Amino acid sequence: MSEEEEKKEAVVGESNRDDLAFFEFGDPLSAVGTKHLSDYLGVFMSHTLDEYYIPPVSMKGLIQLMKANPHHGTMPSFRANMLLKYLIDNPLLPRKVLKWFAIDIGATGNGYLQFIRNRLGVVVGLKHLPAVNMRRLPENNRYGYLDVNGKLIKFKPDEVFHFIDYDPQQQIYGVPYWFGAVQSILLGEDARLFPRRFFKNGAHAGNLLVTSGLETKEEEVLKLKLGQTKGIGNFRSAHLGLPKGDVDKSVKIIPIGEIASKIEFKGFYETSATDIMEAWRTRPELAGMRPENTGGSGDLDKIVDMNYENEVIPFQQDVMELNLFLPARYKLEFREKEKRSNTNS
Repeated sequence: MSEEEEKKEAVVGESNRDDLAFFEFGDPLSAVGTKHLSDYLGVFMSHTLDEYYIPPVSMKGLIQLMKANPHHGTMPSFRANMLLKYLIDNPLLPRKVLKWFAIDIGATGNGYLQFIRNRLGVVVGLKHLPAVNMRRLPENNRYGYLDVNGKLIKFKPDEVFHFIDYDPQQQIYGVPYWFGAVQSILLGEDARLFPRRFFKNGAHAGNLLVTSGLETKEEEVLKLKLGQTKGIGNFRSAHLGLPKGDVDKSVKIIPIGEIASKIEFKGFYETSATDIMEAWRTRPELAGMRPENTGGSGDLDKIVDMNYENEVIPFQQDVMELNLFLPARYKLEFREKEKRSNTNS
């Protein structure tokens, strides 16, 4: 299997054959690279001894997409940092645990926390559970964790808190809202990989020089002079004189290795980055991208305020669903963003 096919398989289905069950109605590899990428069929049960619901989209594939594109890969962490920026410290929920939880939500649309309870059933701590290995069991409010050997470790009922980005097609697992930008994420990766492979593998011959009707001595002189253009002093201009011949008929240059220079990879890459930022509903300036216009990014304070009002606060409110399960004195809280003064000091 080629590297590209392995990448496609990782996005649409996991290595376990059970995790490909929901694609058995058609070719499991045809989803990536076609318009049917997000047309998954739903959630099905695994065919193993320990049954669980199979995610509609490969969790491993979603995680791998974070490494495929620099713009997309940084966004889950950025979103988590914005959440933690206004967090009021909570002894039951360490900042590191909340950050990992938030990164999972951004990357996979799912976040899991384990409730640590005392003998009285009161929550005394929260532990992060990696979303990539978590599975929903058929029993109500019960989950399992797939270890490195594929063995399912089951949790007790109501022991796991599951946050999902709502998916209208099913309500068992979350699907990240940026999922429609998968093609743009892969396009950005390909736009960088193709030129790199082109120059690295040496599969480009440059120009083909065709000669006809030249005498042997003339051909030898031509080979010698062309050979001297290599190394130091390369890309020098050369002169070829044929006193008794017709240059147009005797010498012809055929370009055969210029395809990489003719393809507008920069345009593909920039289009991909723009699509990703729009899918994340984030202004490029907040992601560290340089503005495309020479006029700059505009009022950054207004951009930050808009992101706070439209993205950070709703995310905070969603995560605060945890408060339904926490003791009253340990409720999750966030401080308000400081308002900037418009007057100059």
